Amino acid sequence: MKNISERVRYTLPKSIKRILNIMKLSLLILFVCTSGLFATETFSQVAKVTISSKTASFKEILSDIESQTDYLFVYDKSEVNLNQNVSLNARNKTVAEILNEILRNTDIVYAMEGNNIMLMKKQTLDRDIQFTQQSGRKISGKVLDETGEPVIGANVVVKGTTNGNITDIDGLFTLENVSENQILQISYIGYLSQEIRYTGQATLTIRLVEDSQNLDEVVVVGYGTQKKANLTGAVAQVTGDVLESRPIVNLAQGLQGIVPNLNVDLKSGAPGQSTTFNIRGNATILKDGGSPLVLVNNVQMDPDLINPEDIESISILKDAASAAIYGARAAYGVILITTKNGRKEQKPQVSFSANGYWQSPAKKIETINSMEFLTMKDLAYQNGGGGGHYYNPKVYEYAEKYFNDPVNNSPVFYDPDIDPNKYQYCGNTNWWDEVYKKASFPNNIISIL
Repeated sequence: MKNISERVRYTLPKSIKRILNIMKLSLLILFVCTSGLFATETFSQVAKVTISSKTASFKEILSDIESQTDYLFVYDKSEVNLNQNVSLNARNKTVAEILNEILRNTDIVYAMEGNNIMLMKKQTLDRDIQFTQQSGRKISGKVLDETGEPVIGANVVVKGTTNGNITDIDGLFTLENVSENQILQISYIGYLSQEIRYTGQATLTIRLVEDSQNLDEVVVVGYGTQKKANLTGAVAQVTGDVLESRPIVNLAQGLQGIVPNLNVDLKSGAPGQSTTFNIRGNATILKDGGSPLVLVNNVQMDPDLINPEDIESISILKDAASAAIYGARAAYGVILITTKNGRKEQKPQVSFSANGYWQSPAKKIETINSMEFLTMKDLAYQNGGGGGHYYNPKVYEYAEKYFNDPVNNSPVFYDPDIDPNKYQYCGNTNWWDEVYKKASFPNNIISIL
């Protein structure tokens, strides 16, 4: 029996051989790089430097260290002065030992980061540390009302910054970068605003108090008053303080742009022409849109006759509910004006204000005198086919006498030869100057409360 030994040989495909070769090459490169990295870090940490005994500047010593090690110094020339001289004799010392020795009595400090050594002034480092300590933190909190219910939509802002947030449906909020001793401002409509100093706590619970003064404000609504908290209906109110802060001469000017949906028409400003008001808009049955009923202390009156400084408040009733009190006359709204009154607990107050203005025509029209008028009249008469003078010749004699000597001659005369039934006039009056003069309008107001 023969002992036959057979050897089976299996050949790998070329694609698999290529993958295996790539894996071997990658492992080799990774090993070389890792070995170099460990060697560099190890060398940097245990590197020893020898500097012969000499007196040199910091810059020269740092250059020697860079030439003997892999360290690289980084610094700002405007802050770090490396021109100072120092005596050094170092043999087989680490870089840290040498730096501690030469920088001991200076304002320069260093920090090592890998193969980089950063040099800086001590004040700069302290400032950076302080800034790091003061950098804010993330805080969260909850805003509640007096009953413990969450306040939705309250504003929470760091005072003096734009860093803020709004509470969610559960009254919760979060703020980023909040530093200690910063002031948090919390506000919401109908509640008193609060300011809270942040002292480092991670969570805050803030309770808002209702602004009862706003809710208890009295509004005039017809033949009586009502608290704003209980007020229903479209009512707008203007206080006298708003009018006092505006340079006006009548109430209509003071209400312009103050009350929403109140249209004020000052007209042309002609004497005796009153201002018109409109609340419901011009698209109504009447051509002018209908004017509201104006009452001053419940008495119908022209509002232009009221001194604006005597007004305490103005209430404007816009909706149809006002008709239930004042009837059909209130169909286009009601303007209620309440004047100021004295108070028992207050001493009498006397106030006086004075203002005024001047006005004159922006453009003056030059007119002709009496003699020029007669000459032009004759020219027109002659151009129309007439001859001689248009008026009686004696009119020209009287007119010339008065034109040359108005003191000793009268502009009005009687001559039966001209007309026995009436007087004649030959004046030389400049009616433009008589009518359009420079006018002054003083406005002096005195009131006693």
